[in-house]
Amino acid sequence: MAACAGACDGCSAGDASHAIGDRRLDIARSVCMKCKEEAAVALANQTEPMCAQCLRSSILGKFKTVLNTHALVSAQDRILLGFSGGPSSRVALEFLAEIRSEALASRALNAPGFGLGVVFIDEGLAIGTSREERSRAVDVVEKIVSRLELPLVVRRLEEVFDDDNQEDCATQLKNLLDSVKDGTGKEDIVEILRMELLEQVAKKEGYTKLVLGLSTTRIAARVVSATAKGQGFALAAGVQYVDSRWHAPVVLPLRDCATKELALLCHFFHLETLFLRNFSTLVEPSASTINSLCSNFVFTLREDNSSRDHTIVRTAGKLTPFSFNHLAPSNGDSRSMRKRRGVKTELSNSGSNMEALCVLCRAPVDGRSQLEDDPRYCRSCTLQIVDDSKVCNLLPRHIQARRAGQAWMKSQIEEFLL
Repeated sequence: MAACAGACDGCSAGDASHAIGDRRLDIARSVCMKCKEEAAVALANQTEPMCAQCLRSSILGKFKTVLNTHALVSAQDRILLGFSGGPSSRVALEFLAEIRSEALASRALNAPGFGLGVVFIDEGLAIGTSREERSRAVDVVEKIVSRLELPLVVRRLEEVFDDDNQEDCATQLKNLLDSVKDGTGKEDIVEILRMELLEQVAKKEGYTKLVLGLSTTRIAARVVSATAKGQGFALAAGVQYVDSRWHAPVVLPLRDCATKELALLCHFFHLETLFLRNFSTLVEPSASTINSLCSNFVFTLREDNSSRDHTIVRTAGKLTPFSFNHLAPSNGDSRSMRKRRGVKTELSNSGSNMEALCVLCRAPVDGRSQLEDDPRYCRSCTLQIVDDSKVCNLLPRHIQARRAGQAWMKSQIEEFLL
């Protein structure tokens, strides 16, 4: 099996020893510390030997705790799951479908009998996979989702350009990627376009929340890479359970689960996943990007101490969140009800609810240091993506409209700025 890049979201989870890592445990002679009966097959919660069934119960317990504690799902919600085909999103799909089925079967008053749909973004054109590979990947996703009897939306990344002619969209995407010379910038622009397309699908199909299968390991790698790219001011935005910068707020129910635990779960319960090529194919094979280096760094830390990705995320989570890192109370969900359920109702951020956001990646930017810029871009996007003015003209029209809107707004208030 190919070496894992660190985040493990592209792993097939077919190798249990890979999912455990180099930290060895003689599992064959261990007994599950939870049920005290079955043979242990995996390390859960970093150090606890567990059998497959108890491992699943442990991860599902974390998943449900996050949903309930942070009120991420209500009965009125229509949930859209961004399905990448990796172990993390595969587990999220399985758990959400199970919780929804249980709620519908029990008809419990407070059970989240929410609507659930799935979206798969085909990034093959950006990654460089063939038409046949892309078609096979879509077939696998369709089979997985059809077994759960859920609606599926499949979109190609180039459709973010919102052009009726697919060939024109493909050409626009290729031109944009070719214009971004920095390898890290290429990876970042693909992620930005993916989020833009996910938002478009959620808005068009009427979904109220977007679930992403980001694990602790993946978020830890993002924390390190964001720090290296100069996004320290925005660091707190992407490590919370909720991100309401989007039309459909993004929620992260797997934030407390390590990728390797999720990969093991897929392996032992035969949850089919996609083996996806990673973004290193966007740049020369010999090149290293900030994102890949940081992912490898976090993976190396885990080999020495399997709790270090959790430590990184917990530490970053102590930063003051932004006003959009919470969910507005839904109908019938009063402040007192949320308090009884343990949901935080007070915002830690004492600033304005109208944080200045980067036009491109929507990362919060420090307004005091951006007054002279036209329009506002975060430091990372400025250095890695839009250092060439030609790139701005190749962006999707709705992103260019945001840029033009910010430039117009600044022109109207410029004389009042200190």
